[in-house]
Amino acid sequence: MHQRNLNRIAIIGAGNMGSGVAAELLANGFDVATCLKGRSQRSRKLAAGVGVRNVGDNETLAARADMLLSIVPPSAAMTVAREIVPLIRETASKALYVECNAVAPSTVHEIAKIAASHQVGFQDAGIVGAPPRAGRLPVRFYTSGPHGDALRQIATERIDVKMLGTEIGRASAMKMVYASLNKGTNALRAAAILVAEQLGVGEDLRREVEQSLPDVHTSMLKRMPNIACDAERFTGEMREIAATYKAAGVTPRFHEGAKWIYELLSDSPIAEESRDEADAKKRSLDEVTDIYYRTLLDHLGRV
Repeated sequence: MHQRNLNRIAIIGAGNMGSGVAAELLANGFDVATCLKGRSQRSRKLAAGVGVRNVGDNETLAARADMLLSIVPPSAAMTVAREIVPLIRETASKALYVECNAVAPSTVHEIAKIAASHQVGFQDAGIVGAPPRAGRLPVRFYTSGPHGDALRQIATERIDVKMLGTEIGRASAMKMVYASLNKGTNALRAAAILVAEQLGVGEDLRREVEQSLPDVHTSMLKRMPNIACDAERFTGEMREIAATYKAAGVTPRFHEGAKWIYELLSDSPIAEESRDEADAKKRSLDEVTDIYYRTLLDHLGRV
């Protein structure tokens, strides 16, 4: 049995991850709600598809929740906190605010200050992995702060809550360094195929990677065709990662470069597709390279 006072979960953000987490919590007996006011048609469709309850406004969402999970693009994390945290205080719901977004520890500390100024409970979380689904590794909620035991109650077969102590910022640090490897590597690979095309050795590079780096080639076949679908969101994430590296005394320039690549790919025609749509088209690496390269040429023509 889940404790009654943590049964009502509000999801702020109904994208792929938010809707996936909502579906898993609903399947495990939680009362899950979101507010779709001002959200995209795609988010509305995803939320409807999993059956999450839609309330009319954020005041209602805050008032009726025991815990709010903020799962939005990194660029929106601070704006959402500034809007939602005061509503928790105003409605006297005593809900716990959980910052789950891909943001730097410094950003999390700023959001924690907002929560503290309104006497609202706050917990840091960093989500690693794909949305919960059968056949996948459980999605990992790394968490740190004083309310770890509360967040642990949303653990299910497909949501693994991993404790990183009581210090705010540790969970977000884990998310940042992991994403710097994962998404940073994908940006580097995209950059390499673009430069190879520009220098006239694109096909040669792809064939060499296929022969000498088969694991890299397999990964590129899987991710390059849909990398642009998330590029706009990843742009903000790279900015937060760069800030994290800089604060740690390490150059931020790797991920400032990755940010540039994702900004470029967000102008690609593939960026208008969902990841599922892009995967369904089964584009080859040659095809997707051509699309991205034409996007680069358009960009260079505008500079």
